[in-house]
Amino acid sequence: MSDPAPQQDEAAEFTLEVVSTREGVEALADDWRRLDAVTSVASIFRTWEWMEAWLHAVEWKRRLHVVVLRDAGKQVAAIAPLMIGAHGAFDRGDRIVSFIGSDGPQGGSYMDLIAAPGWEGRAHLAVVGHLRDHMKEFSYINLNRVALDDPAFNHWSSAALECDLHATVDLRRRTVWSPLPATYDEYVAAVPNKRWRQRMRNFPGALAREFPSACFVDRASGSPLEGVLADLRRLQEARWEEGSTYWQRPGFPAYVHRLCTSLQSAGRLRAIFLMVNDRPVSARLGLIHRGTWIDFQAGRDPSFKEHDVAYLTLWHCAEKAIAERLTRMDSLDEYEYKRRYFRQTRWLADLRFYDDRFSSAGRQVMKTAGRAARRTVKGLLPGKLLRLLRK
Repeated sequence: MSDPAPQQDEAAEFTLEVVSTREGVEALADDWRRLDAVTSVASIFRTWEWMEAWLHAVEWKRRLHVVVLRDAGKQVAAIAPLMIGAHGAFDRGDRIVSFIGSDGPQGGSYMDLIAAPGWEGRAHLAVVGHLRDHMKEFSYINLNRVALDDPAFNHWSSAALECDLHATVDLRRRTVWSPLPATYDEYVAAVPNKRWRQRMRNFPGALAREFPSACFVDRASGSPLEGVLADLRRLQEARWEEGSTYWQRPGFPAYVHRLCTSLQSAGRLRAIFLMVNDRPVSARLGLIHRGTWIDFQAGRDPSFKEHDVAYLTLWHCAEKAIAERLTRMDSLDEYEYKRRYFRQTRWLADLRFYDDRFSSAGRQVMKTAGRAARRTVKGLLPGKLLRLLRK
């Protein structure tokens, strides 16, 4: 379902419309996939599979605000996957514009719109201009998890300045990645630590000597997905404390199952398990998208910690990615151990745009200060009194 009166820019020869229902977004699936296949910057987090899984898994307290640009021939030229009401944002999330898929069960990274070649920048300006014209409908715009080295960062920032919006940038997240050379030996040679280089070169033989029955199995093909995810969940929950894994997050089991089902049917899911005596002791999920292996979810049996089974599985994934002639391996997060093998770091920026007038900026500051004051007061009150006041 679109706005009843799409906006027409005759000089630029494009039409802008807003899709506000899930059915309307699902009708864009073919155009979404077409644009994703040709957009200049590839990211799994902008794909239809990621968005579709998120749409079906998230408890809906948000309003869709997907901006669609059509060219003079009425063909979709750009899609900006936006929503109003992000969990945990200012204003209790009620009136904040943000990217679909950037929060919820698991937030994505490298967020942006998708556009046909030649529409980058132009599409960003059109979207920000549209949001600027409707600024009274929400508190501010929060475009989170935009990669600092992505052209999108400059496109969004320039568009905000041209539309006379005040902009703030918050750098608080990092991800790690590594280019993949032609051979595994070249990949190992680039690891700075000599001791780890030796272990990475010798790990197949060392594993066979320690566990003669050990083998790596890709269960993405030929195994029921329910069993794969059940074993992964068991390994994660055995490693981490109760309640600290993704699986306890509302909507995550449904979300990851739907995402993996879509990628499995397309041949773009890898489920690498290290088996010892037919028992899974370590696992890593890999998502494949346009030459990139995304290290998605991992788990291991804590009783095998001293054998470094998590590292062994990661090295095998790198070896397999290189054998598949992929050019990049990416991780969603930054842990110290990963920095040994993922040599590059990417900063993620949260871009916040708001009207540089007291009616908007002042309201945001006052509401933020008010909530901080309430949290301080609650922190000083005894628990019994708080429960009594809530009643």
